[in-house]
Amino acid sequence: MENPRCAIPMTVFWSGEFQVDQGSYIAAVVRAVNSKGPGEFSRWNVDGAFVEKVPSMMNPPTGVRDESSSNSVKLSWREMTAPRNGGSEIETYVLMYATTADLETDDWTYLLGDPADTADSIDTTWTNELMMVDASTYEYQHEGAEAEKLHYKIAARNRWGTGVFSKPNLEIDVASEPDQITNIKINDAGMVRITWIDPESSGSTLTRSYEVQLKNADGEW
Repeated sequence: MENPRCAIPMTVFWSGEFQVDQGSYIAAVVRAVNSKGPGEFSRWNVDGAFVEKVPSMMNPPTGVRDESSSNSVKLSWREMTAPRNGGSEIETYVLMYATTADLETDDWTYLLGDPADTADSIDTTWTNELMMVDASTYEYQHEGAEAEKLHYKIAARNRWGTGVFSKPNLEIDVASEPDQITNIKINDAGMVRITWIDPESSGSTLTRSYEVQLKNADGEW
């Protein structure tokens, strides 16, 4: 005969009468009841679980167009770690994009993951589509991104569900020329060194190179 048991959803501890902080120890007592009435409660459990929740809101990914690669967009974001992962390992990241100006609609397209996935059907192929560029940063290449304004948002998902999507979303505008460079310095320290600050906007695409011109003796560039 199996031992008696009951199941309590983890969501019970997220709000309402039994709401407690993430990481709190879950304690319970049990007593038996027969025709004569209830017995005494047991002692508190000595083994148990801790409260886990869905991940916290993620920061928006960063990204820039890569015109040299079929007009794709290179996106990156920081790995979600404890305690912001909700106390449970991240199973997937849910990455979406939209081209509409009305971002309050449901006109978003999935690139990675799906918040409707269950624990048994969750898409685990996302790990094959990402590149870990360092110990804590993921990189994703959105191939075939058309030359139009794009919006991206991302959320992390653990075994309890999908967290809140990033706000505000990342906006990648139509590629254009870089802004004018406004701060140039020339120093003489054994050789002429020319330095400048990157333009405020690179035109929503990668800066491939810089061109430097000098005036000649006739005052021409």
